[in-house]
Amino acid sequence: MKFKIVYADELDKVIKAKNAMLVDIRTREEYDKSHWKAAVSLPMDITDSYEELFNKTQPVIFYCTHGGSSMKLARYLGNRGFDTATVIGGYNALCGYQKKLQKYG
Repeated sequence: MKFKIVYADELDKVIKAKNAMLVDIRTREEYDKSHWKAAVSLPMDITDSYEELFNKTQPVIFYCTHGGSSMKLARYLGNRGFDTATVIGGYNALCGYQKKLQKYG
């Protein structure tokens, strides 16, 4: 396994600590409707040339809706020398974490 796993409750800390780029690979419509703060939109349905878009020296964290597609992409790029991670559970996990924060502080 050449990529890291990030849990929803640690995402913001990991982004800060590693100066990582957060990438939402869902459709542009899903991103426009709602996305995690600081995320950039690079839908998988638009590009297959992710290797050309990233610098191997900057960590990249991917998320999709449930976590499966972002895990595949993180693994693919990780095997090619990129510093990658995926958010386990994807955007759904991030939303669940946000609701938990709002409820319990």
